[in-house]
Parts: sequence; C-alpha cells; structure tokens
Amino acid sequence: MKYILLFLSFFIFALPAKASSLDYSSFRLIPVLHEGRVKPLDSYARIKLREFSGHEHGAVQWLSETLFDPASASAKPLFQIHSPNIKILLKLDAEQKIFSFDELQAALKSEEKTIVNLMKLPFETLTPEQKELLQLQDHVAGYGKLLRSFSAVLPLQLELPKKYPADGEPNYVLLMDNEAALLKDLQRLIRRKGSDPKYYNDEDKKLAALGFGLQQIRNGGESNDEFKVVAGPVLKSPWQSILEGNIALDDWKTLANSYRASDSKSFGDTAEKIAGHTEFKFRLEVFYNSIKPFHAALILYVLSLALAVAATFRPLPILEKLSLLSISTGLAAHLFGILTRIIVLGRPPVGTLYEAILFVSFICAATGLTLYIRRHNGPAIFAGLISAAALLTIAPVLLQTGESMEMLVAVLNTNFWLSTHVLCITGGYAISILTGCLAHFFLFETARDQNTLPIQKSVYGFSLAALLLTAVGTALGGIWADQSWGRFWGWDPKENGALLIVLWLIWLQHGRVSGKLSPLAFAAGAAFLNVIVALAWFGVNLLSVGLHSYGFTSGIAAGLFAFCVGEILFIATLWFYAHTEEYDAD
Repeated sequence: MKYILLFLSFFIFALPAKASSLDYSSFRLIPVLHEGRVKPLDSYARIKLREFSGHEHGAVQWLSETLFDPASASAKPLFQIHSPNIKILLKLDAEQKIFSFDELQAALKSEEKTIVNLMKLPFETLTPEQKELLQLQDHVAGYGKLLRSFSAVLPLQLELPKKYPADGEPNYVLLMDNEAALLKDLQRLIRRKGSDPKYYNDEDKKLAALGFGLQQIRNGGESNDEFKVVAGPVLKSPWQSILEGNIALDDWKTLANSYRASDSKSFGDTAEKIAGHTEFKFRLEVFYNSIKPFHAALILYVLSLALAVAATFRPLPILEKLSLLSISTGLAAHLFGILTRIIVLGRPPVGTLYEAILFVSFICAATGLTLYIRRHNGPAIFAGLISAAALLTIAPVLLQTGESMEMLVAVLNTNFWLSTHVLCITGGYAISILTGCLAHFFLFETARDQNTLPIQKSVYGFSLAALLLTAVGTALGGIWADQSWGRFWGWDPKENGALLIVLWLIWLQHGRVSGKLSPLAFAAGAAFLNVIVALAWFGVNLLSVGLHSYGFTSGIAAGLFAFCVGEILFIATLWFYAHTEEYDAD
C-alpha cells in the first residue's frame, strides 16, 4: 500500500494559477451562509482571514486563491504563532512568525497525541500556551476544509486509464459515477500484482493513482460543510450538495477555470451570474466593510478633541470651526455605521456588548455636540468627545475574532424589547458616563480655583437624566424578564448591576437635596459613577455569570480592574486638590 501512495505525488488537485488582476466586484456579493446569517462573500472572507491570520487585508483575493488554487494557497504563510514554546514543540523555526498550512499540518500531525490529550481536559484548566495550541489546531483544520471546498470540480493533473475516459478536463464530479467500478478494478489489481508499483504497467499505475486519489478526495469532502454557497432552499456547501446528489456546480467550475486562466471578464460575468439579483443590504454591507465607519469616527473624534484643546489655549475661530466640522463628520460616519447594522441585521443595534458600546459612544458624542451648539457648553463637548473616543477604542478589543454582525439567540431576538428596554438602559449608561466625565471637569476646575457653577449645574442635570433612563430601563428589563423567564426579578448579576447604578444615583440625589453632600462631595460621587457603570455594564457581561452574560472575553477582567483602580486614584487625587483649594479659599 505504501508504494501505491507514492504515486499520489503525481496527483495534484489544482495546477498553479496565473497571477492576475481580476474583477472581484460581483464575487464580493455572492451570498454565503455563515454563523446563522446569509452574508456577502466579502464579509465571510474578512472574518475567515482575520480568524486565521489576525488581519483582513486582501481578504477576497486570499479567499479566491484558497478556493480555486489550493496548491499555491496552502504553501503561503498565513498562521501566526506567538508562543516560542509552541514553535519548539512543533519543531518549527523559532525566528519565523507566520507559517503556512503545509508546514503546520505536518507539524501538528507529529504532536497529534499531545493535542488529543489536551482536548480531553477542561478548557478553563489549560494554560495560555495550551489554549493557543488548540486554537491553532482548530484554525488549521478549518482552513483545510476551506482548501478542499471545491476539490470535487478542480482539475486533476493526471492521465486517465483508457477504461475510464472523461469528457473534458478530469475532476471528481466527472469521474464519481465510475468510482465504485474503478475501486473494484483497483482491488483486483492489488490481489493479482500486489501493492509494489514496480510490477505495474503504465495502465496499472494510472488506475492506482486515480483510484486512491478519488478516494482521498471523497474522504476529505464527506464531512466538509464549509463555505455554504450552493443555491437551493437552504444554502449548502459544495460537498453537501454533491453527497446529496444535487450537483449544481457548473457555474463554480467555470468561475474556477476563469480564475486559473486569468480571464477577468469571464470571472466577473460568472460571479455576477452566481450572485444573482443582489439585495441592497448586501451592497451596503460590502461598502460598510470597505470604509470602516467606526474607525473613521474614532479618528475624527480624536482630531476634533485635539482641535478643541488647541482652541482652548489659542482661541482662534478657525480652530473651533474645524473642531465642530470634525465631530459632525465623525457623527455622520458613526450614524451611518449604526444605521447600516440596523438595515443588515433587521434589529436595533444593541444586541451585543460591542453594539451597545457603538450606540452609547454615539449618544455621548451627539449629546456633547448638541449642548455645545445650543448652550455653548464647552465641558459637555469635551466630555462627549473623550467618552466617545474611549469607548470606540475599547470596542474592537471585545471582538477577539474581529467584527462580525452576529445573529442573536432566540430569547434576545425581540425587536420590541431591544427597542425599548435595551435602548433605554444603554442611553442611561451614556448619560451616566457623561455625568462622570463632567464631574471630573468640575473637580479639576475647582482645584484650579475656576468658576465651576455652570459645570455644577450640568452635573446635576445629567445625573437626573441618567437616573430617569436607568430606572425606567431597569423596570422595562424586569417586564421583559417576566415575559421571557416567568419572573420579574431574580437577583441576576446583570439586574443587580443595573440596580446598583440606580441606587448610586438616588443616593447622590438624596445627599444633595438633604444637604448631606457638598457640591464637591457630590461631584466626587458622580465621578465615581464611571466605576459603577464599568462594573455593572462590562463586569457582569464579561465574566460568564448569570442569564444576561454576553460571554467571557479573555484579558478584559484585568483591564477592568486596572480602570477601576486608576479611576479611584485619579478621583481621590482631584478631590484632594479641589478640597485643599476650597479649604484655602474659606
């Protein structure tokens, strides 16, 4: 048998394709079923490339090579390995950072026993290096499926036995009807002449290479459910379609041949035919992917903040106008991103923690700009810009595999409650964050012995608005919980977190109204509201506790702890200097 397998070295699924510039405009729009949602191929390619390599540059070109020229794609560096110990374990070059599928497939095979033993252990007990090794194994296995997606229609570089001619370029689909008869002939050959190829004539060698090659292709495709693009009642992978007897891959074969022949017109026309009548939201999603509106908004907010700071030290009208133009353009990009997600997903943009951050940051920036235009409230626009920029900086960290417009679990996929409870409570988070930022400004200006009465009024007003929104949002959440889970309140950590914000704000208001809290103490408590919101919003959502948890995100707990400690120290320092200044003034 081992001698026959040597002949498979002559067996190639795909000849190297010619490098060329192809028209990918229609190819990007081909519908793909992935993660429970039909999305354009452009989104699928970006998600997959980011998953394997950590970036998404040239994703569509990478995917086309992977699908239609797997022999070349498998030899190109793709997978990052960060741990030196993993490189040592797999006997890889310690200086190399990125490795190809071919390199890693062989290396992982040599440590198969180690990997299988790790899979048997509870994931939470594994070290970071062990987790990285298992993730690498998953990525290589997933990429292997992607490489074999169209192995059934890609040309085979071999000569066919005279008994099994093919009408056209030979591939698995053309030969599959003869597969059973061919394997029987191969078994008879082995019984007659053994497994040593030196006893075979030319026709025998062709039969052996073809028989074992077809068997390998089928074995690699039987469990391959990757790349669900074949049209039908439900999109299926090419191999699912083949194994179910519904072979509808002629257009894909033409597309593969066009790619390999560098025929840009044929490639574009065939891709357009496969894509069919593309929905508007597909084109919108591809545009969204290309311009990255939230990245643009972050850059514009930072630019606006820098111009606003410059205008503070050198009050030139041009600086103020440029700052306002920058924040307005950033808000337009931000709003476009949110509206695109609403149209594509068909629901309010607050179903995940990432989406909630996008929405809250928009409210912060929009509120700050509105107050500046209507009341010339300088601290408000500073607070809005700082809050929005900070939140948009944090947001990508929560997507460890990169942005993906994911579908919600059934209990959350309720547009009415997402449009009422979640929008209300996230709006409360936004106003709470603005309250905290304005309170920081109050403490800072008090320490500098400046007039703080306007900021003081803003802090009071914002704290009342935050209390209203969070209280109403929490009550609406209880009603939703009663309808979904049959109980209004269950002391779930998320419910406790929302209640903590409400109670903190109520305590601040009672302290202010009763005179037990001075304006300085009230401001310090309002500034600490940022810590309360961080714990109530991020903490319980990221630690896999309770019914409301969005799921644990590695490394966030340490960042959350660092933020809380830093805020406490910063507020204490501001309060100390402000209190000292207030005491000296008395």
